[in-house]
Amino acid sequence: MRLNTWLTILLAASLLPSARAETALWQLASERAGVSLPVLVEQGDAPVRGVLISLETGNGQKLLRPRRGVPGYGEPDSPVARNRASLVAMGVVVLTPGLPSDLPKGFPVDWRLGADHRADLLDVVREAHTRFPGVPVVVHGYQTGASSALNLAEARAEGVDGYVITAGALQLHRSDVLERIRSRGLVIQPVSHNCMLLANVEAREVAAAAHWQYLPVGDSAADAAETCLPGSRAGLAAHDEAFATALARWITAGAVPATLGQEAPAVAYQERVFMIPGARWGLFGRERIELSVLTPSGEGPFPLVIYNHGDIPPQSANITRQARYRDMYVADVFLSLGFAVVMPARPGVGRSEGRYEQYQGAGGIYLGPATGLLQKGRDQLAEGLAALDFLRTLPEVDATRVVMAGQSAGGFAVSCLGGEVPPAPWLKAVVNFSGGRTDGIRDHLNAGMVSAFAYLGRTSRVPSLWIFAEHDSRYSVETIRASYAAFTGAGGVASLHLYPPIKGDGHFIYHQPQIWREDLRQFLAVQGLTAVPPFPAPPVPAEHAEEASQENG
Repeated sequence: MRLNTWLTILLAASLLPSARAETALWQLASERAGVSLPVLVEQGDAPVRGVLISLETGNGQKLLRPRRGVPGYGEPDSPVARNRASLVAMGVVVLTPGLPSDLPKGFPVDWRLGADHRADLLDVVREAHTRFPGVPVVVHGYQTGASSALNLAEARAEGVDGYVITAGALQLHRSDVLERIRSRGLVIQPVSHNCMLLANVEAREVAAAAHWQYLPVGDSAADAAETCLPGSRAGLAAHDEAFATALARWITAGAVPATLGQEAPAVAYQERVFMIPGARWGLFGRERIELSVLTPSGEGPFPLVIYNHGDIPPQSANITRQARYRDMYVADVFLSLGFAVVMPARPGVGRSEGRYEQYQGAGGIYLGPATGLLQKGRDQLAEGLAALDFLRTLPEVDATRVVMAGQSAGGFAVSCLGGEVPPAPWLKAVVNFSGGRTDGIRDHLNAGMVSAFAYLGRTSRVPSLWIFAEHDSRYSVETIRASYAAFTGAGGVASLHLYPPIKGDGHFIYHQPQIWREDLRQFLAVQGLTAVPPFPAPPVPAEHAEEASQENG
């Protein structure tokens, strides 16, 4: 249909005073024996021009909830849920599948990728064509719902006339053969956000591989805090009218704009991914590693932080599905402090070539002497050092001002670098997030870790910041304090910030940046590496107020 004809219909529909939406609930009998599937149905008085099957994010447990006996949304804030009345007024029937009866406690992300979920969704597609014949049926996936949509698209599901992904969490699909997809599609992706789930690099990769249109959504500035909530820029907040109009047009094969929001969408940061020669040698030369490079907006060259990840479980999607390693909790803080952030992936992680090697020893535990611990730490740092040769070729980074940071095994590895003699002239500071080595018995003094840090302290003169929390599942408070005392007592230069217990495992304090970011800023300011003003103080729980006011370390 020509665009001006569609706009006329759209205007007429929006002015109809009698336009209303009716909500109903289907209970479909799945082809899976004994399983029923609830489907929330929103339909209005306007002539039906298309059907949108809306696959929402999360585990589905709170998705559909009746109110006063009337079926409705339990989570009404996603882009489609917010705009369902507008879509219905434009002739789009919205179908939202809920939890199948055999999964009352919700389904995990991996279930979205399986045959049972695909079979359930095909039942919804067939029912849509039966009840609304002759109109296109389009599947829409929001955030993790994108996995459900791609599950159908890659299987070339019959009866689906197109796919739309909005703010897709697409890291799990890097190993997919997306070129098999033959349906038309649209990827609507916010590009100015601080949501760890959403990687614009992967969104562009999916769109390019599947030959789908890529529609960026822009804002004037980044979110102030990391959030993936529907009411943030990651959820297309403030773009409801443009989103609903573009979606309705696309469903009926109309034209959509090249961008939503600003003509040139602003970005929170620039992100690029490179495959570069790593430290290991294979049969055909040096094995390549995957390198994520994030730079703040503005003029460089920026001081550089190379962030080294910890040990990764073999069952992790970073290994089994080639999901790219990127930690936005840490990256966001360093970006806000004016740093370029580089995250190398060790062999076997993401798309890095080679075999992934976990920490050696019985059950991943090292029981040898301190010098053995140090060698393992240096081995795990090799890829971060290999990245430096490549980084020196990038004009936007200043490879003469480098901070080495890491978490867990990565934090211990960067501490080993600080003990090199002579110290590298480009290395200005070390940041250790919960870095050490475990002997498998948390609630005692880990003599191996203490002796390793004592050995490092004899030569380490690079300023280092240690960020730990109590209730760490790997090391006791006694071990952390003794390691710090041994390191500084031997001459090492360090500042320990040992925070009170956090919710969950203290080993993952690095995912609580509101707790440590101001201490990091002050440390880097003393080293002359940032001039950013102080962060606002986080709220302090009453039970920790007195303890938090005391000097750490």
